[in-house]
Amino acid sequence: MGLISNSNLVNWCEIKMISLNRKDSEKSCSICCDLFRDKKQICIKKLQKCTNQSICPICRQPDYEWIYIDDAAKYYRNLCSDKIKNFLRGVKTRKFYLNYRETCYPKNEKLKQFDCHRKIENLTNKLEKNQERLQGVTLDLFQICQNNIDKSKDLRIDSNVNWNFIYKKMVLRKTTECPICLGKLNRKNSKNILLSCSHYFHANCLNSYETYLQIESRNTNNCPLCRKNYTTLII
Repeated sequence: MGLISNSNLVNWCEIKMISLNRKDSEKSCSICCDLFRDKKQICIKKLQKCTNQSICPICRQPDYEWIYIDDAAKYYRNLCSDKIKNFLRGVKTRKFYLNYRETCYPKNEKLKQFDCHRKIENLTNKLEKNQERLQGVTLDLFQICQNNIDKSKDLRIDSNVNWNFIYKKMVLRKTTECPICLGKLNRKNSKNILLSCSHYFHANCLNSYETYLQIESRNTNNCPLCRKNYTTLII
């Protein structure tokens, strides 16, 4: 048919052997200076698009050809697997060594002194941490007690509250929803609280509201609706 054989066919096997002998897959990319990973790299395509020409970035040879190879991906996967194995072996060895130090006592006098010093130091550190934790819990407890004392001082309690009148006033208002959560007040197994200002709430909602005021360091005990001081009655 008049076809002429191409004398410039590239021997990829020979070129691949040259690359393997140079250990190019174990090195970093000459463009981005990053390791070759298990994904297809696009650095050479980006370079061609940026320079608008096909020139090797290392030897400057023009009009080169290229193919995809997975040697670098295999090397990277083997490298990652080796790191994981080394990490697991280290964890296993450290665990065995710590268990060995706790169960087996040294016979040498210096090693015995070192082991006793280490154990006493560990116990001291644990005691210090527990003391700091208990101290923090105690300070928080005292702070809560002080807040409750301040709150009780600021609370004006009227012992002559006419709860019957307040209850009738609440019934005439026909309150069916909690003003805080907007849920129904007549739910089963739920406690409701009537305030001395005749407003009606879920017990959990009002407790959450009072807790929020304590967190915000607001010692005032005001109704969420009318902002009056109140006393409560559980219904």
